[in-house]
Amino acid sequence: MKSTFLRMGYLCLLLCPLLPVEEAFAALSTGCQAVNTKADGTYSDVYWQDINKGRRFSEGETLKVTFSNPTAPPTTANINLGTSAAPGVAASYTSKTSTSSFPATLTYTLDQDYTFGGFDVENGNVDMTDMECRKSQVITFNDPGAQQLASGTADLTASSDSGLTVSLASSTAGVCTVLGTTLTLVSAGTCTITASQAGNSPAGDYFAATDVSRSFSVTASSGGGGGDEEEEEEVVENNLTPVDNVRPVVKVYVLGLESDARTSQPSWRVAIEISEVVTGFDLDDFLLSNLTISEFSGAGQEFSALVSSVTPGRSSISVPEDGFQDNANNLNLESNTVSWRYEPDLLLNKSVTAVARAYASLAQEYLRNFSQPINSRFARLGQVFGRQIATEACQSDESEGQPEIPGCNHDDINSGDLDRFGLSYQGIQFTFKDPAMRSIFSAQPVKADSRSLLADLETLVNSQGEIDSSNELVGRMIGATLAATDLEPVDLNPSGDASAAGWSIWTEGQVTVGNWDSVDNSDGVLIAIGSDRAFGNYARGGVALTASWQSAEINPNDDVDAENYGLSFYGAMRPKEMALVLEGILGAADLDIASTRKETTATFSAVRDGTMLFSSIGVRGLEPVGRKFQITPHGRFELGSAKLDTESETGGVWAVQYGDQNIDHQMLFIGLDINYQRALSKGLMRPFGSAEYGYSFSSSENVTMKYAAGTRSYNLVLEDET
Repeated sequence: MKSTFLRMGYLCLLLCPLLPVEEAFAALSTGCQAVNTKADGTYSDVYWQDINKGRRFSEGETLKVTFSNPTAPPTTANINLGTSAAPGVAASYTSKTSTSSFPATLTYTLDQDYTFGGFDVENGNVDMTDMECRKSQVITFNDPGAQQLASGTADLTASSDSGLTVSLASSTAGVCTVLGTTLTLVSAGTCTITASQAGNSPAGDYFAATDVSRSFSVTASSGGGGGDEEEEEEVVENNLTPVDNVRPVVKVYVLGLESDARTSQPSWRVAIEISEVVTGFDLDDFLLSNLTISEFSGAGQEFSALVSSVTPGRSSISVPEDGFQDNANNLNLESNTVSWRYEPDLLLNKSVTAVARAYASLAQEYLRNFSQPINSRFARLGQVFGRQIATEACQSDESEGQPEIPGCNHDDINSGDLDRFGLSYQGIQFTFKDPAMRSIFSAQPVKADSRSLLADLETLVNSQGEIDSSNELVGRMIGATLAATDLEPVDLNPSGDASAAGWSIWTEGQVTVGNWDSVDNSDGVLIAIGSDRAFGNYARGGVALTASWQSAEINPNDDVDAENYGLSFYGAMRPKEMALVLEGILGAADLDIASTRKETTATFSAVRDGTMLFSSIGVRGLEPVGRKFQITPHGRFELGSAKLDTESETGGVWAVQYGDQNIDHQMLFIGLDINYQRALSKGLMRPFGSAEYGYSFSSSENVTMKYAAGTRSYNLVLEDET
């Protein structure tokens, strides 16, 4: 199989300069130029497309490929077109036209913009002897109408929407001839004039136009036997009162905008010029596509109006034929068509950019808060390792014959000692309103003898479950049954030295309220539950589960909500005989962010999936436990990233597609933990605090956006707000 694929990039732009444009209104697209210069041809089954390198085909251009000299029976030849979804991603394409008869010439006029074009033959082999991509052109040739032989000559009007000169030729030289645009009448009969435009390939931008022919009658003056004098008088009379059968010519201009241009401006002023004075021309005589029209004014030969695009995409305006007439009742000819593509600048839409910034801000907030519960756990473990230092100091003093230090702990340090320092604690308490659930999940087993158990059972049976206290009775019975069978309830709120197989359990909770630069109001909840155990005398490791919910109100009409579920592994190790602890975290999380925004009466919504990866390494200084006033320095470096997948909003033609977003998190923290202990007559007061400074190394992030129904992409730069 022999196939040609077009690959678009800046390299070809450098090697293949743009073709000169003579007389034409608009240059060819870079993709069209690549076809004409065969700059990107390859005979391989491997193809790829990079939309960042500038190659694309424009709507309205025509591809033409000639297949000849088949050397093996080919099956089908195709013109394939498509668009890449993202940089470096293979284009998704379809066959737009095909043939199974050879030799053959395939042509296709593009119905929209494309970034990929390919010509191939399925099975067999055949030569592609010619490949061209140019614009089509249409000739407008006004019908001259019936002519009187006595008038001698007439002016013809013909033009092409390419701006190239149209040639006129007569195929009935015995009745009429033409030179330039001047028609010369020779004799009575039917005159046929053909208008043609041969295009300007291979050096220009246009294919040849389809010929347009006009046939009309040429009639001699009527006579009645009056002789030469009477005939001469009739000729003079005919010359003084010629018949007007020329139809009005209409030209449409969009002021300040070329045809086939792209614009982010929705409204444009339109001028309409007519070759002669007409009557009956009004708003109903326009043919509009994706436009509304207003402010219509004018009279005679000149008119104007204001047109506004309705949705993103192609807009066009023209005046059909036979809508109004001149003073001789000649109906107008069809006008030219002016079209353009309207795509509002997304970067000027504050609602869209605010939502995009909120996506990044929420992801950054999650990355910053991901380690907070575990860092609090590390602070608690620092207290435990501080006790080790105090014990080691006492043992060292005693072995060296120093006087005994009051309050010293002379117990030896064992691997199990770390579990005796109240490492199970609950920042979140689990409770149940149902008595049966309380009996099963309770810190203390229910105490009940057989007599009271039988009494409760009898009461429950007699009441048939109708008394208000039946649930309480069931709860007591379950608890008593557990106690009687030596089964202990499950404690969901362990504290102190409580552990299971050496594993301590802890929970943390966090509530945040505030705002960022991109939102008016934000609040969130973070819950973490973890468990860890000792590994030897100087290390401890474990696992933590986190769940968080965040809500951000951007303005009264737009808001973003997110939820995050993560898993982390963490560990702390104290090098022997050193007053510091090394800490580490490695985790991953799933992230879902839902956005809702409103524009006028439409509501647009999207749900974006994302993933997070997080790591942290740190060091924490230790102070021996027992000192009333403690200052412990700590520092850590966090490295993380979040990726939000591409997602399109739902809600209508103004919906936006947000491309992949990558948010980096690189921060260095240094801080001090401050603790003070003061003994009271009935307890111990221990105020504590922490001061921390963080510096971000994260770079600016970009997000690519476009209207879901459009083709133009916009790049929004998001500064790191940490």
